[in-house]
Amino acid sequence: MKLKLLFLILIFFLSCRINQEISSKEYAKIGTKAFKLKLYSEAEFRFKQAVEKEPKNPEYLNNLAVICEILGKIEEAKNYYNEALKIAPNNKKIKENYERFENYIKLNYPAP
Repeated sequence: MKLKLLFLILIFFLSCRINQEISSKEYAKIGTKAFKLKLYSEAEFRFKQAVEKEPKNPEYLNNLAVICEILGKIEEAKNYYNEALKIAPNNKKIKENYERFENYIKLNYPAP
């Protein structure tokens, strides 16, 4: 609980930086920390900010896809995975995540 509170305080201070640009890398770091603390909505928000600043970063898109998958946003997850794979079609991590995602969809959302 203390760790989550400290994390939220950190986010507040980073958000309050006046006239300073926060980089996509910083947003991704915050998103990763939020993810590890299971603050998935916060992680999604921060990775969306990272993607907004760096839309062609396949790692950020992949992370956002995983988070959307956890949050049950299946179509969004699929779109982010596809976008990441277009940019980095040979990225092993993204391919593995997408295959796992496809298997999950087949098992839990069978076609009519």
